[in-house]
Amino acid sequence: GGFCEEFLNLTAVATVTVTVGTGGAGGAAGENGTVGVDTTFGTYHTASGGEGGQSSTLDTGKNYERGGAGGAASGGDINLPGACGQAGQLAAIAGTPHLSGAGGGNGGGRARAVAEDGSSTGAAGTANSGGGGGGALYNNAGGAGGSGFVVVYEYT
Repeated sequence: GGFCEEFLNLTAVATVTVTVGTGGAGGAAGENGTVGVDTTFGTYHTASGGEGGQSSTLDTGKNYERGGAGGAASGGDINLPGACGQAGQLAAIAGTPHLSGAGGGNGGGRARAVAEDGSSTGAAGTANSGGGGGGALYNNAGGAGGSGFVVVYEYT
């Protein structure tokens, strides 16, 4: 997901609604991962969740599966987009490893794609990363993306 940062003077503000978005769901068998939910700090900042990764099957006719795009950010003095998820590879040779695309997010928080041989479910992304879900591979689900997070420091 995206990242926002700003110093705000909120002395005249009684409350600020904070929404911590959930990570995108990993794709079900043969499906793409879903977008992570936006994280917001009132109307001041919005960090969008990362996009889900593409699923992978042997009959797609492609030699790669796109990783999810990183989420956008707005409202801060500093607004940084999230990193893109790693693209997976699809090979048509029997016994060759296959990967679905990973979800977009920050740092290592992206949902990881399904295991190379397609024998297991993809691992979930790290919490507090705002990642999209990983794409599925064959009959196995992709890993879920990580949730967003908000940090508030009080200065006096």
